[in-house]
Amino acid sequence: MKTNLQKDIQAWAKRTVEAYIEMAKKWDYSFYTQSPLTQIDASPQYFIIQINPGSGGTYTQQKKNIGHDMTPQGLLEGNPVWDRHAEWGNFRNLRSLFSQIEGGNPLDDDRNFILTNASFFNTVKATGDIYQTIPQTLPLTLELAEIVKPQHIVVLGSNLHHIIKQFGGNVSVEPTQFPRIKKGHIHGIETIYIDHPSYYRYSKQDTRQLLKRWHTMPLAQALQNT
Repeated sequence: MKTNLQKDIQAWAKRTVEAYIEMAKKWDYSFYTQSPLTQIDASPQYFIIQINPGSGGTYTQQKKNIGHDMTPQGLLEGNPVWDRHAEWGNFRNLRSLFSQIEGGNPLDDDRNFILTNASFFNTVKATGDIYQTIPQTLPLTLELAEIVKPQHIVVLGSNLHHIIKQFGGNVSVEPTQFPRIKKGHIHGIETIYIDHPSYYRYSKQDTRQLLKRWHTMPLAQALQNT
């Protein structure tokens, strides 16, 4: 039996697929979410946003491969190769940020988190035209966050907080005592903005410590104790 939350997610998927198919007439990129949404029947612990998928492909070819337009169910099932996500270098780096949380890593269970994108459109690199899609795609992603009401939102990428503040609506961004970590809210939900974990130039120890504390206490308190 479907929960009310799952029904709301499915209604969101229907609206979102219709919008993306219409946008694909202009931007012929394939599109998908990342982690599957079919198992989310209660508010997840973490809602994690990155800029967009990074392998490339056109919607024309995607439609040919699956034999029809993308469907709401197809969108809910997430990245077509999600079954191998534990092998991805970027996901291993992301998972390591949560490694100090007591009681086990929350990214080991798909029901605990949603990993998604500011834009579902798939480009080889997060450059160029993908930023032109953001004004139309980002509100759909943040609508999902508003629906599922996660306990925490984590935004990945040093430039993404600027984009979310510009196009995200009910969003705040403020500095913290850590130069590369910012804090705020998205739709009233506590949010941190951090470097993408693939960015190796700086140590991630302060982020690991903050996530460990934030898992069990409000963000303001977690920052004070980090």
